[in-house]
Amino acid sequence: MTFKERENEKNPDNDNVPDSLQGKSLEELWELLLGKDELIQEKAKYEARKLKPDYQEGAPNLLECVMCGCDEVKNVELDVPLKSNKVLLSVRVKYGAQCSNPNCLEKYYDSNALDAIKNIEYWLKMRKHHPRILPFHLLGKEAREETVRVMRGEENDDVE
Repeated sequence: MTFKERENEKNPDNDNVPDSLQGKSLEELWELLLGKDELIQEKAKYEARKLKPDYQEGAPNLLECVMCGCDEVKNVELDVPLKSNKVLLSVRVKYGAQCSNPNCLEKYYDSNALDAIKNIEYWLKMRKHHPRILPFHLLGKEAREETVRVMRGEENDDVE
């Protein structure tokens, strides 16, 4: 057993790329994954998607709904409700998408937007515990300890 094989056994999540895939272009990798015919079909679907009126650079521009398979997933602004609080009720996400199938209506959000929403919820949670948010080093000992507990998730997650 080679050193490389032993390392792969120890850490199966590492980013080693098999030698058979080394040096392949992205196009070739997609062809290996989907097959030539399906890749051509996916390219045609994408070109058709670009012609729809809701197409925008930076938006999800999904070809089909993952949940129901519907091919009408429109780019829309979505309101994401925040945990109950007295400051903000929801955040509007500019680059979202929603399935048009009335039996599905699945919503899709950009991961960067969700990260930003998590940060907003975190600061709302911190505001609940510290009405005047101060830099960490200016907080008293008890406030610092409480902040650490909240950051670790050791406290109730309900935000009022």
